Amino acid sequence: MQFKSGTFVMSLLTAGFVSLSCDSDVIQPPDPTEGHFPLQVGNRWTYALAGNESFELSHEIVGTTRIDSHGYFVLRRQFGEDANSDSVFYRVESPGRIFTNHNGEDVLYIDFNLPVGDTWESFGAFIARIVRKGFTSSVPAGDFENSIEVFFDVPQVIDDENTRVFAKGIGLVEMRAQIGIIQLESAVVSGVAIP
Repeated sequence: MQFKSGTFVMSLLTAGFVSLSCDSDVIQPPDPTEGHFPLQVGNRWTYALAGNESFELSHEIVGTTRIDSHGYFVLRRQFGEDANSDSVFYRVESPGRIFTNHNGEDVLYIDFNLPVGDTWESFGAFIARIVRKGFTSSVPAGDFENSIEVFFDVPQVIDDENTRVFAKGIGLVEMRAQIGIIQLESAVVSGVAIP
């Protein structure tokens, strides 16, 4: 089965679609130095696909919204300059536990507190597992200590597996999937430009 790279990447990174506008409720961002998934309006990450200079993917936290009883940060993902974008909704329940709204349901996306080898049910039919912790990840944006690697898989589906690397205080820095290796090129996190 062949996929267009943009469509495939967007579907791999999808944690849920909900058509809501940002509301005026103030949702306090978690301390960005505390975890591996910094949620703050204005944070922005730009990624590139190794070996493909025309590939561009950006993530930006553009606002907050309330869905049912939970306040979420709205992360807009855009593939290429003129491509369609979508939004994903994330929240931190406690340090290290990231939830997403997937198809109208609040589900655990990642629990960074779990030990290496532990698994959990993530969004959709994905099963996630902590692969390793405490290593230095090297990507075009820099070298980041205290990284955590998480593997995602839908056991009943072929070629859906992907591995994501998160750096403390930075967020997602690398994703390895069938399409190739997507790495962080630059970011602005909590007002600080990287690199």
